[in-house]
Amino acid sequence: MKKRSDRCNQLRTLHDRLVDEVSLLRASVQEEEEGFENPIEVHNIITGLQTVLHQINLELQKCPPEE
Repeated sequence: MKKRSDRCNQLRTLHDRLVDEVSLLRASVQEEEEGFENPIEVHNIITGLQTVLHQINLELQKCPPEE
């Protein structure tokens, strides 16, 4: 049970960090769309991070509520 709790805590931490990173990237893209060398690549990175966030959310559903 301890392993599962540790894993869930790690997933929650990762989720929070990725949410912050995606938000920062979106804000940067909106502010400096033309300043990026390859804005399509940045959008692809954001899409990839959102896919990972979705997978983490699915895993978090298997976790017990936060203590």
